[in-house]
Amino acid sequence: MRSPVVLLMASDLVLPVIATGLIGTAVGLTKVTLGQLGLIVDLGVLVDTLVVRTVVVPALFSLVGDRIWWPGTKPARETLEV
Repeated sequence: MRSPVVLLMASDLVLPVIATGLIGTAVGLTKVTLGQLGLIVDLGVLVDTLVVRTVVVPALFSLVGDRIWWPGTKPARETLEV
């Protein structure tokens, strides 16, 4: 079984590709807003995927420690059989 991280990262990188189509359709002046929306979605998803999920969340986990699981308990660690 593969890690779910690969699937999540791949799905996060598909959305900007689709939203880039919005930028490509903004040829006339009436479609400028659509192009801007596509650019904003692209940048937002890429920043979330490449910065927040790879840097900010692990840093937050290491700073907070086991308290990150409050008010519940830390889930049991599953072992993957290869």
